[in-house]
Amino acid sequence: MRKCIAIDVDGVLAIYHDWKGVDVIGLPIQGAVEFVASIAVHYDIIIHTCRCTSSLNRLAGHLLANKLRAWLDEHDFVYHHIWTEEGKPVADYYIDDKGIYCNPQEVPDAFTTTLQILGIGAI
Repeated sequence: MRKCIAIDVDGVLAIYHDWKGVDVIGLPIQGAVEFVASIAVHYDIIIHTCRCTSSLNRLAGHLLANKLRAWLDEHDFVYHHIWTEEGKPVADYYIDDKGIYCNPQEVPDAFTTTLQILGIGAI
């Protein structure tokens, strides 16, 4: 069974400048189609977005999925599944513009580094 990567839409695949509505998806970021195609050779691709959360989404999940599918297909993105549920999908890896890597089990100073990134300072 192949491993799976969940890839966020806004800010990773699509240009994002401030929230303009659940059904407004920016143009693809240059190189995004090729980036996803390269990953898809080795991994299954789940496309996910916070647009699916009930606090932002006034559209039914299937309507949002249809809109997102049309956008992905229009721009020739490779994908295996679109996640329209609450929360994040189960995946082996996540690619997201808002993520901060923090793995204290393997990186002893991970908490300190994360606090520095957040501008909070030491524990």
